[in-house]
Amino acid sequence: MTHTSLKLAAVFAITLAALVTVMAPPVAWAQASGMSAKPLLRTSLSDDTSKDTVMLAVEIAAGGTTGRHFHHGDEYAFVLQGTLELVAEGRETRRITAGDAFHNPRGLIHEAKNAGDTPVRLHIVFVVDKGKPIIEPVAKRVGHSARVAVATRNHGGNGLDLATRSPRNTPTMKALWRSAGSD
Repeated sequence: MTHTSLKLAAVFAITLAALVTVMAPPVAWAQASGMSAKPLLRTSLSDDTSKDTVMLAVEIAAGGTTGRHFHHGDEYAFVLQGTLELVAEGRETRRITAGDAFHNPRGLIHEAKNAGDTPVRLHIVFVVDKGKPIIEPVAKRVGHSARVAVATRNHGGNGLDLATRSPRNTPTMKALWRSAGSD
């Protein structure tokens, strides 16, 4: 390609990207708030090294939420303290209290909210595809929802790493994953 052709291609690409951004339907980004997570364990599944097992100790402050999200694998949780409201697409809203356990299957869009006046503490075990994000917030568009990747696995370490070129990279999500062992 000539220098002029490259310039025209670049101008076209930038114009197209601007148009797509302006013409896109409004998006409400799911945001976690009032959450902290501490990694307890991360290892490969014994009989299937294509899967990671991750255990977290999570705390959700009074009024806090996970934001709408889904996982590339199964989530198993046990509530140690407090009352949680679990809202999942296609299911009735559930109230889960200390001593209760729950399971969210792969791909289920859901949100957990603290429904009480005290912090909710829970332990969560994820069995997820290796190299996939553990949590993917969901953007809600007019008339439908869209799954949107936010976190990506940090292949060089033991933690999580957020995608850095995205409006979904909110301070709250950064803080959540920093507390889960990522910087």
